[in-house]
Amino acid sequence: MRTVPFRSLAACAAVVGLLYVLGFYSLSSAAPAGGKPPFEDAAVQREEMIRELRDIKELIREQNALLKESLAKPHDRAPVKK
Repeated sequence: MRTVPFRSLAACAAVVGLLYVLGFYSLSSAAPAGGKPPFEDAAVQREEMIRELRDIKELIREQNALLKESLAKPHDRAPVKK
Protein backbone atom coordinates (compact mmCIF):
# COMPACT_ATOMS: atom_id res chain seq x y z
CA MET A 1 0.00 0.00 0.00
CA ARG A 2 1.33 3.39 -0.94
CA THR A 3 0.93 6.48 1.32
CA VAL A 4 0.15 9.93 0.00
CA PRO A 5 3.19 12.24 0.24
CA PHE A 6 3.09 15.18 2.64
CA ARG A 7 3.39 17.70 -0.21
CA SER A 8 0.26 16.40 -1.88
CA LEU A 9 -1.71 16.65 1.36
CA ALA A 10 -0.43 20.19 1.95
CA ALA A 11 -1.35 21.22 -1.60
CA CYS A 12 -4.85 19.76 -1.26
CA ALA A 13 -5.32 21.51 2.09
CA ALA A 14 -4.18 24.81 0.57
CA VAL A 15 -6.63 24.45 -2.34
CA VAL A 16 -9.50 23.56 -0.01
CA GLY A 17 -8.63 26.53 2.22
CA LEU A 18 -8.47 28.86 -0.78
CA LEU A 19 -11.86 27.68 -2.04
CA TYR A 20 -13.30 28.11 1.46
CA VAL A 21 -12.07 31.71 1.68
CA LEU A 22 -13.24 32.54 -1.85
CA GLY A 23 -16.68 31.26 -0.90
CA PHE A 24 -17.11 34.40 1.20
CA TYR A 25 -16.22 36.67 -1.73
CA SER A 26 -19.09 38.34 -3.51
CA LEU A 27 -19.24 40.61 -6.52
CA SER A 28 -21.84 42.94 -5.06
CA SER A 29 -20.67 46.18 -3.54
CA ALA A 30 -20.87 46.85 0.17
CA ALA A 31 -22.28 50.35 -0.27
CA PRO A 32 -26.00 50.71 -0.87
CA ALA A 33 -26.97 51.64 -4.40
CA GLY A 34 -28.65 54.86 -3.39
CA GLY A 35 -26.71 57.82 -4.61
CA LYS A 36 -26.82 59.36 -1.16
CA PRO A 37 -23.28 59.70 0.20
CA PRO A 38 -22.57 57.78 3.41
CA PHE A 39 -21.54 60.96 5.26
CA GLU A 40 -22.78 64.52 5.35
CA ASP A 41 -21.07 67.31 3.52
CA ALA A 42 -17.70 68.24 5.04
CA ALA A 43 -18.78 71.85 5.54
CA VAL A 44 -21.83 70.74 7.54
CA GLN A 45 -19.68 68.45 9.69
CA ARG A 46 -17.18 71.25 10.27
CA GLU A 47 -19.93 73.68 11.34
CA GLU A 48 -21.33 71.10 13.75
CA MET A 49 -17.89 70.50 15.28
CA ILE A 50 -17.32 74.24 15.72
CA ARG A 51 -20.71 74.61 17.41
CA GLU A 52 -19.95 71.70 19.74
CA LEU A 53 -16.52 73.13 20.61
CA ARG A 54 -18.07 76.51 21.41
CA ASP A 55 -20.58 74.81 23.71
CA ILE A 56 -17.75 72.93 25.43
CA LYS A 57 -15.77 76.14 25.80
CA GLU A 58 -18.74 77.84 27.46
CA LEU A 59 -19.24 74.91 29.84
CA ILE A 60 -15.54 75.00 30.80
CA ARG A 61 -15.82 78.73 31.51
CA GLU A 62 -18.81 78.06 33.76
CA GLN A 63 -16.98 75.24 35.53
CA ASN A 64 -13.90 77.41 36.09
CA ALA A 65 -16.06 80.19 37.52
CA LEU A 66 -17.68 77.74 39.94
CA LEU A 67 -14.28 76.40 40.99
CA LYS A 68 -12.90 79.89 41.58
CA GLU A 69 -15.98 80.77 43.60
CA SER A 70 -15.67 77.67 45.78
CA LEU A 71 -11.94 78.32 46.36
CA ALA A 72 -12.53 81.98 47.22
CA LYS A 73 -14.91 81.40 50.12
CA PRO A 74 -13.41 80.13 53.37
CA HIS A 75 -14.01 76.57 54.42
CA ASP A 76 -15.82 75.79 57.68
CA ARG A 77 -13.52 72.98 58.67
CA ALA A 78 -10.30 73.23 60.62
CA PRO A 79 -6.97 72.94 58.81
CA VAL A 80 -5.43 69.48 58.69
CA LYS A 81 -2.46 68.95 61.02
CA LYS A 82 0.49 67.03 59.72
